[in-house]
Amino acid sequence: MGMTRWGGIALCIALAATHGTFARAVGIELHPIVDAGASVDLEVLVDGRVQCTVKKESGIDASAQTACRFDLLAQARSLSVRGQYGAAASASQRRWSRKGEVIANLLDFAAVSRLLDSPGKSYGERVADFVAAADRFQRAHAPDHPLGLEVGKPVAAERIDAAQRRLGYALPEDFVSMQRVVGALRVGDHYVMAIDDIADAYTQMLKNWGTPEEAMQSDYSASEQAVLRASTLLFTEVGDGLGGLRYRPPPTKACGGRAAYSWISQENGGGLLKAPNGDCMDFAGAFRWLLEGFVADDLASELADDGGVVLFDSSRAVQRLDLRLDREAAPFHADLSIRW
Repeated sequence: MGMTRWGGIALCIALAATHGTFARAVGIELHPIVDAGASVDLEVLVDGRVQCTVKKESGIDASAQTACRFDLLAQARSLSVRGQYGAAASASQRRWSRKGEVIANLLDFAAVSRLLDSPGKSYGERVADFVAAADRFQRAHAPDHPLGLEVGKPVAAERIDAAQRRLGYALPEDFVSMQRVVGALRVGDHYVMAIDDIADAYTQMLKNWGTPEEAMQSDYSASEQAVLRASTLLFTEVGDGLGGLRYRPPPTKACGGRAAYSWISQENGGGLLKAPNGDCMDFAGAFRWLLEGFVADDLASELADDGGVVLFDSSRAVQRLDLRLDREAAPFHADLSIRW
């Protein structure tokens, strides 16, 4: 899937958004990333107050356990890391050490993201509110970086009914609501499937993605082809290759009788999307994960690169914070980024 940060570090679908009411603080799980064999002695501060310390005498990598945890309040304004990291001399390298401090401004995305959980509104209305709020947020904080969010035309009920007759089963209620209010939403080159293009996923991969029949036959087993024919693609990512959100209607064995949402690509059969508690995601959870990956993560990268800002979301229960410590940059370099 194309939504990745820091080169080869993949976005973890198990850290997708949790649902619930607006929270005053998000629990931060800090993961330092540094060369193997390096030692670390750091303090992490929020608004000048120490929140946790990271002391390790051996190398830390991206797969390591959480180094420390702390609560990040919605009103927090700055995040800093100070101390030192380095490695002793060995047969293969000279001793090296980096010492100093980096300070980043904090910016809360909760005022936008929590609109997806607004009570008393249809899902389509919530998405429309999210799009408008995200646009305002971008213009206020990253005016030179349009998000590419575009609503389509609302879809008439009879066209939705026709799509469901073609499939032989009902589309997700929230997906239908979104089609009725904002139509086929686009995020840059990526797009919600137009209602007239709703068909079984096998047909969509042939006609909409342009995958050759030979490739479909060679890359997917008979059982995988059967799953594709029994499901439909609701969203397409356009990158180096094509990927998408696949919906398989209930009952499914993988999700205990519930519907199943998976991320698939032209290269593989995809992975089941699950919430942090291990439950299979519903449509709202899966689509929020998409919006975070294509909107919040993209905006976070722009803010970090241009303004030294760390974007976080205080409406989340937990977020992972990656702390990348760079040996090559002197005297001290630490990149801080929330993993969306």
